Amino acid sequence: MLASVFAATLRQGETPLIVGIAEIDQGALEPKFARYLRALTQAWAIFFVAMAGLSLLLMLYAPFEWWSLFVNVLTWPLIGMMFIAEWVVRRVGFKQLPPHTPLHIATKILAYRKQLGTMRTRPRAG
Repeated sequence: MLASVFAATLRQGETPLIVGIAEIDQGALEPKFARYLRALTQAWAIFFVAMAGLSLLLMLYAPFEWWSLFVNVLTWPLIGMMFIAEWVVRRVGFKQLPPHTPLHIATKILAYRKQLGTMRTRPRAG
């Protein structure tokens, strides 16, 4: 499900999810950074597809305990590692950007969700 959320925003004419979140915080983005954030949105989509695929493979071909360990214990640390890897890449590749804490990022994600909810509940003209 998470892969589809990220991937759906990569369609032609859509704003990639992470670009939309960054624009709430910073307004218009420089093209190089916007391309990076689009690639990051793709990376998260691929990451979640890989996680689902591995879960399916473990469920079908591995002992139940392995699958359970993966989905119940390892999933959140792997997501955390993805966040850390992205933070390192951003610090190396985009030194001009202010360092954001996980709390700051979570606040922006919630603001983005709230903005989407507001846009969906507005009455349509005509």
